[in-house]
Amino acid sequence: MKIQSRFHACCIFLFKNIKKAIFIIGVSLLFSNQALALRCQSADNGSFSFTENIGSIAVPQSVPDGTVIWRSENRTMNVTCWKDRGGAAENVYLYPNPDRVPLGAGIEYGIVLNGSDINMSAMQVPLPIVVPVCNYTEDVCKNSYPTNFAFSYNVYIKKKGTMSGNYNGWNYFSAFQLDGVSGLNIVENFRYNNTGLTGIRFLPCSANLSVTPNSITFDTVNSFNAVVGQPASADKTFTASVTKDCAAPFKLTAQYTSPSPLADSTGLNLGNGLKLGLVNNSTGQPVDFSNVTAFADMTSAMSASIPFTTKLTYLNATPTVGNYSTSITITVYYN
Repeated sequence: MKIQSRFHACCIFLFKNIKKAIFIIGVSLLFSNQALALRCQSADNGSFSFTENIGSIAVPQSVPDGTVIWRSENRTMNVTCWKDRGGAAENVYLYPNPDRVPLGAGIEYGIVLNGSDINMSAMQVPLPIVVPVCNYTEDVCKNSYPTNFAFSYNVYIKKKGTMSGNYNGWNYFSAFQLDGVSGLNIVENFRYNNTGLTGIRFLPCSANLSVTPNSITFDTVNSFNAVVGQPASADKTFTASVTKDCAAPFKLTAQYTSPSPLADSTGLNLGNGLKLGLVNNSTGQPVDFSNVTAFADMTSAMSASIPFTTKLTYLNATPTVGNYSTSITITVYYN
């Protein structure tokens, strides 16, 4: 069988923001329904919040609006929710931008919840999770009548409009809170927060990314005597090259995506009993398809070359005969 892989390259960037919040929050809390209230926390460590610093972000002014300039890791956390004042059963809701803080010019937030983008302008987004009725004390409801579920998400920031210089907005932003149907509880519930937004800066330059060769064809794969985990064909190599058109310092991170599903974090399932993986030869480490990883340091360099090795291995002992192809897109983020 013949296996072909195509490589695409694109560039992406980042910025920051945050602004007020206190009064609007206070009003919604004071008028929350006392009969319907719940609390949610991480079941993994008992925390009611997770705060992530986005780091230093460089955003070329030439980047199109809507370009993702920063994205968090894909996270799956275990959550436990319970009634804290007794009362009827209710759904768990996600509240985007719970403080209703207006972002500064240049950026826009987004949230991917269980694989789907949510509407950031919505007041609340229902989750298919129900916390059961509990008419006892909070301790009893938490210990005996909780609801536990897995919650998968990532948060991202997009470019919006044309800006120059540093981001002018709050340094801190709460992207979402988990809560009940009646609004924000007067006590803490689980929140995801970002800090470091003032580290976003807009640059009058950009980087160009190319891949050579941009198409790879593996040698014929033997469908007999296949051994799981062993090479199915000789390794192939390619090189990603980056050049920048100004002297501004920045670093690049990258995300690797494909229409093929993951076999695991370091390999793609080609659907025929074979797995395709990449190794970054600069680090000697397999490429992690599930996260954003370091790519190139352009702090002082005007160009960089990153060599890769493609590896084709057996996923099972009975691969399917035929011709197969897939593609991998390398998306680069400026930092």
